[in-house]
Amino acid sequence: MKIAVVTLVDLSLPILRGVKKKIEGQSRALVDLGHEVDIFFFEGYHYCTKDFLTASVKKIRPLSTKYAYQYLLSMLKAKNYDMIYMRYPFSDHALIEFLSSVKKKNNKIKIVMEFPTLPYEEELQNRKATLMKDKFFRGYLKDLVDTAICNSYAEDVFGIKSHLIGNGIDVQELPLKHKRNHIDDEINLVGVANLSFWHGYDRLIEGMRQYKSRKSKASVKFTIVGEGEELSRLRRKVRERHLDDLVIFTGFLTGEDLDKVYETAHIGVGVLGFYRKSLDNGSPLKEREYCARGIPFVYGYDDIDFPAHFPYALRFPNDETPINVESIVEFAQHVHSIHNVNEAMRKFAEENLSWKVKMQDIITTSLR
Repeated sequence: MKIAVVTLVDLSLPILRGVKKKIEGQSRALVDLGHEVDIFFFEGYHYCTKDFLTASVKKIRPLSTKYAYQYLLSMLKAKNYDMIYMRYPFSDHALIEFLSSVKKKNNKIKIVMEFPTLPYEEELQNRKATLMKDKFFRGYLKDLVDTAICNSYAEDVFGIKSHLIGNGIDVQELPLKHKRNHIDDEINLVGVANLSFWHGYDRLIEGMRQYKSRKSKASVKFTIVGEGEELSRLRRKVRERHLDDLVIFTGFLTGEDLDKVYETAHIGVGVLGFYRKSLDNGSPLKEREYCARGIPFVYGYDDIDFPAHFPYALRFPNDETPINVESIVEFAQHVHSIHNVNEAMRKFAEENLSWKVKMQDIITTSLR
């Protein structure tokens, strides 16, 4: 098939590195599955079309989002796509007009809309006008969108038949952790994130304060990799709790520098504060990356892809309570006693978490 992967976000923004990585991973998987793929995205003031196979890029400078939609329409007509895979941009008149025009030009085309977060109203509390327009216009989507892809449990999305699928990863892009770190008197935790309040790292920091006060035998260190809106608050909490020797901030790392930090990790730290977004479940990318690298991890929500008793992860309550660090120590000691734990986690990722598996599932569902 010819597939247009469409987003209206600016993929050149550092804060959207994760979104860019996801879209490229999805597109690469579709190409590997034998489809022709073009990506449509903003890059600064330009709206771009990228042929994913040849990497050739065309750019225009639209005066508004409406003009970007008009450009999209012209490209859809010229290339006669079979499917549009679109990241939900919130509803307004321009989106509904665009989708209506697509269906009028080609009523056989499949329109698949990915909803990265549900519910998302909390994210729009400071964008009242956007939320108001979205609430009014999203009622029209059910007549225009064939399938809604969501990462959290929902029977339908605004009347559109939905398909639940967790986030995927490009497994081959992530090196397997080879070093077997022995559990002696020091346990290294590593959390990698674009730091936001809903990552809940402050729960772990408070848990480390309580653990330290009990003068336990094993020392627990926490390396935080990343930057973001939460960084200064976390630094302050660490100082106030006198944990400067146990909590290390590296800033943003990538490539070999990031790989070196992962090689020291006994346990990866996933999302611990989804309740702050009024969410009970989800499928964050970082936990999937830990799994692909072969790093056991802790998290605090109901994950779509990991069974309740997944042997290589420890789940905490999705609430404000401090993290029980003693249980992490016990988990680390147990999980690292399992033979070939790294390879077993990698195998699970290849069979369940790769974008190739996820996108084939989406294609099959959307064509029914």
